[in-house]
Amino acid sequence: MLHNQKIWEEQADLFHKLLSMDEECISCSVITATKYQVLNGGKRIRALLPPLLAKSINPEIKDDYWNAAIWCGLAVELTHSAGLCHDDIMDEDATRRKQPSVWVKFGMKQAVITGDYLFFLAKRAIQQSHLSDRDKLQVLLALQEEMLRGIRGQSLEFDFAKDFCFFNRTTYTQAIRCKTGGLLALSFLMGCICAKADAKLTRNIHQLAFDIGETYQVVDDLLDITNQKDRLEKDCDLWEGKPSWIVMDCCENLSETDRSVFLSRLYTHRSQKTEQDIVEIKNTITNTDSIEKGFQYIEEMQKKLTTKIEKLPPKVQQTMNNLVDKIIHTTLIRNNHEN
Repeated sequence: MLHNQKIWEEQADLFHKLLSMDEECISCSVITATKYQVLNGGKRIRALLPPLLAKSINPEIKDDYWNAAIWCGLAVELTHSAGLCHDDIMDEDATRRKQPSVWVKFGMKQAVITGDYLFFLAKRAIQQSHLSDRDKLQVLLALQEEMLRGIRGQSLEFDFAKDFCFFNRTTYTQAIRCKTGGLLALSFLMGCICAKADAKLTRNIHQLAFDIGETYQVVDDLLDITNQKDRLEKDCDLWEGKPSWIVMDCCENLSETDRSVFLSRLYTHRSQKTEQDIVEIKNTITNTDSIEKGFQYIEEMQKKLTTKIEKLPPKVQQTMNNLVDKIIHTTLIRNNHEN
């Protein structure tokens, strides 16, 4: 834990270094909003993964490439923060980590600029690293691909809500592997590049990341539906009309008529939703046992992840298992829900 904290402290110093490069050309208000978005809490999982994974793959990693892993972790964290900044605008989320969202605190236009600036800073972070030119290009291309993947996932969610669509299991999986799995996969890929991992190990770890991301998203869906997320507002995903694993499973078990009514309530704009709408949505979800099936699905995925992790080198196994234990804490979620 202390080691992780030290890594983030170093990354925070580098973040301030990036901002200092623009003090004469970027307004103070944008700099302030950017600091607020990045430094105002969070788990920092994506920031820590590249250096932690690189060290587990190559314990004798050279200083230049350890430095590069630190920069790469910061780049992923800034990309994640940029996406959250824009997501909060689209979802009309007024709070983030129990604090006002950037668009609420600084205004809508400022939040858009802040998100854009963070995407730019992510690329600059990679350019500042001590990677070779070839490796920098590989990482920048991976970042570019991830940004496109995230846009694709977001557009799928947007189309669901816009057209009041039923999304099946395949489409849901595509969306979350683009949004949640993609950033984790990027973190893992950067760690492999910095550790000079061979092609086979890199491929296995990269693919595993998408599975971890998918499971993590279902955990997140369960946290929200059982009101265990660190948010001031309850039932946020339902108010926002977000497609989740729970909603997807529920829809699969409804008649066409009941599904139409359910989705009509879910996708109604939050300004027109009532408390009774939320009650009806939750009652329908309860009647299909979708929450319990969500717990069962995570437990099945954990077993699959364990099997895949066991095929990795021992030190990499430890890093992966620590990550899974940190983000997929099913027992705690289930116990809190049942109590």
